[in-house]
Amino acid sequence: MIPTGDYWHAHPTRASLVVEVARSSARYDRITKARLYGLSEVDEYWVVDHNTGTVVVHRDRRDGAWATILTFRRGQRIAMLAFPDVEIDVAEILPPTPV
Repeated sequence: MIPTGDYWHAHPTRASLVVEVARSSARYDRITKARLYGLSEVDEYWVVDHNTGTVVVHRDRRDGAWATILTFRRGQRIAMLAFPDVEIDVAEILPPTPV
């Protein structure tokens, strides 16, 4: 499901996935941006929260709201809805843990 087209003249009208990386903006990303993306043509929205060491995954948009919100931690893997065969290890998208 990779979009094809002439991007010099037009851009895609929807996004399969939007990822926000949050340190100081986590609350804004989880509340305000989640609401905005829920109202948009976004199929899935992730917040990579460096403060909590989690990835919060929003899925299943219904009437502008996310019906499914899942939290993933180190040691877990996430498969994107658009590409379910591709899994991402949560630890690989979070900052390294102190030794």
